[in-house]
Amino acid sequence: MKYLFTVLMLITFFCQVWGQYPSRVPATPNPITFTQPNGDTIEVRLFGDERQHYYTTLDGYVIVKDANGYFCYGKINRNKKIVASKHIVDKNTEMTPCKRKYLKKISKNSKLKKVIQ
Repeated sequence: MKYLFTVLMLITFFCQVWGQYPSRVPATPNPITFTQPNGDTIEVRLFGDERQHYYTTLDGYVIVKDANGYFCYGKINRNKKIVASKHIVDKNTEMTPCKRKYLKKISKNSKLKKVIQ
């Protein structure tokens, strides 16, 4: 009888553990405000769930945090991973010609979107 009780308890335990699937929580659809280390505030969107997610600017550019904590526009490295570029995201509407040229280049880059998906 003691053996039967132990077996039933183990079966119940394993059914409960394997019967529960972790639920995914989608990212918020609302823009999120972040403060850059230099004090600028930027609004970004978060896509994905708790397993895989990424940030974009409100106009759709993929952004990544660099080693210093700044959100920078993303680029693809040799290993086909998205890493931070040298161009920092800021709320300044006046873009330098270099940053404008870079954004034009990555907006045509379909590889960046394929890496995300």
